[in-house]
Amino acid sequence: MGNGLKQTQKIDLSTDRQIKKIISLVPNIKRQAKRFTKI
Repeated sequence: MGNGLKQTQKIDLSTDRQIKKIISLVPNIKRQAKRFTKI
């Protein structure tokens, strides 16, 4: 049981990192979208 818990915690950490990466990318995506709409 303890092993299973550790594995889920690792998965949570990796998804948390991915979510943070996506959140940091969002402003850049919005800026690019504005540029495209100007064209």
